[in-house]
Amino acid sequence: MAARNRPRGGQLKEEFDEERSIWNSIKADGRRVDQLMKESDALQEKILDLTAQQKARLDRGEEPSSRVDNELEQALRDNIRNLNEVQTLLQAVDGGNDISTQIGILSALRASPELSSASRATSVGGKAGRERQGKRKLTDSIDDRDSVAADSPGGPSPKVVISSQKDRLVAKSNSSRAGSVPAAREGSVKMEDDKDDLGKDSRPRLSPQTEVLYRNNAKHRSSSSTASFEGEGILCRVTSVIGEGKQRRYEIIDADPDPPTPSVPYRASVNHLIPIPPPSTNTSLPDLHKGKNVLALYPGTTTFYKAEVVAGWRVSDWKVKREEGGKDEVVENLVRLRFEGEDEADREMSVERRYVLPDR
Repeated sequence: MAARNRPRGGQLKEEFDEERSIWNSIKADGRRVDQLMKESDALQEKILDLTAQQKARLDRGEEPSSRVDNELEQALRDNIRNLNEVQTLLQAVDGGNDISTQIGILSALRASPELSSASRATSVGGKAGRERQGKRKLTDSIDDRDSVAADSPGGPSPKVVISSQKDRLVAKSNSSRAGSVPAAREGSVKMEDDKDDLGKDSRPRLSPQTEVLYRNNAKHRSSSSTASFEGEGILCRVTSVIGEGKQRRYEIIDADPDPPTPSVPYRASVNHLIPIPPPSTNTSLPDLHKGKNVLALYPGTTTFYKAEVVAGWRVSDWKVKREEGGKDEVVENLVRLRFEGEDEADREMSVERRYVLPDR
């Protein structure tokens, strides 16, 4: 995707640890599967016992027991419900949050090649640097994959294998840590505190096709890492919603990929996404007073930077002169901004109102 010529580094583990979140979800679902299978085994024994009781009554020439029939029907219903839930947790479904899909995503994250920091680092600033020198790919600009590989404790994450036996989940590892990861069915397994559950009820639910700002969250980084980041975030588009509640994740892609390379989907939590208002809301968004600090999409790119409003924008008029046009030419819904770090102190640019966001 296009961006100003500034380097950008990887995100910190405490900011976002996608691998740990997915792995915790897999383990929790695995324990639920084991619980359901244990209940199913008990129900199956009860069904066989009730069936034998009813058959014995018939063999003695007695009438079938309505009580036994009712208990048998209830046991069958409970068993079917449990098995359906197990199937939902295990069977792979496109866009689902089942164990198979999560394992595939975790494997893909672990297999992602680590990018060299030199491939992303470029010289800082300069007017020429502001001009576009080509678009940055989403796989090169979303740095969480690098940080996941760098910050995860030694060795690869354990892989979960789904078998057809009663032991549904078996934890394996090719590293020396294999002995520290017991089978998921063992009762001694303790669930790790999921410190990375980021979902909150107050967070907005995004729908597919929504444009979003993928935020770098520089305020959570050290001063040394902030210097290597470019911009405040990138413009993306939501393609699908995966999971529910605290496990909900959004699949996003570059809003304007670098041709001919197709966009590579990436998963992110709502904590790292800021919705972009639709075009129809341009004339109803809040006023912007002169001097207000904002985050804005740099013209001709898909990267957001800090900027300052140099001409107040009001819903009552929302007309600003076009930068490239004549003095009398006006364009609706544009905000006049001065971007932070411009070499020319008096250089001003116009940005569509919906791409000008509060700098929180």
